[in-house]
Amino acid sequence: MKSTESMLLTDKAPLRFQVSMTCARWLLDHPRLGAGMQARRLASQLLKRPARLGMVEAQRRLGGLLSECGCSGRDRLAGIQMLRDAAQRGDQDAQFRLGVLLLSGQADVAMDKGQARQWLEAAGAQGHAPALELLATLGE
Repeated sequence: MKSTESMLLTDKAPLRFQVSMTCARWLLDHPRLGAGMQARRLASQLLKRPARLGMVEAQRRLGGLLSECGCSGRDRLAGIQMLRDAAQRGDQDAQFRLGVLLLSGQADVAMDKGQARQWLEAAGAQGHAPALELLATLGE
């Protein structure tokens, strides 16, 4: 079994965390189930451990869930930190989401247009189409 350090670097996790990720993906991406609160709560539970171990997709997905619909300010801030961690590791979807949050000042985040632009540009540099579209509207 690999150490936590190597899992953080390679995103390769033990089978039980891969199964958790697969189940969470299925719940969140399902057309009907993904919109329900019970499915989101279950997915959040499944994503917690992989996110803590540094799996970028888990950080992005759990961070998005918590920042959007966290029950408390503490949950929303934890979600934003997870999005920031995933964004710093190069996840373009996390970079885009973080940029949008900073641009709008949502989820208990102070509006910061300069930092928002940096995250959107980072996502755009990787070819993230919505980030490029948003940057084009900001430039007008």
